[in-house]
Amino acid sequence: MVSSLNLLIDILTVIVGIFSVVSISVVGVQYLMAGRNEAKVKKVKHRMFEIIIGLTAYATVTVVLKWIQFLIMK
Repeated sequence: MVSSLNLLIDILTVIVGIFSVVSISVVGVQYLMAGRNEAKVKKVKHRMFEIIIGLTAYATVTVVLKWIQFLIMK
């Protein structure tokens, strides 16, 4: 049970990491392409904020799962 949970967390971490790097890269290019268009800049900043919120949520869930795993192993 514990090793399968570790494997699942590791696989999800790799997937989330790849997705976040690609997303941040795409948003960075969009920010550069937005120029001085305020509407596009606002939209891109909102997307970046959403990516950061998603990464924070994933990190929180990972910490909670590791904590639960630690309690089970005691």
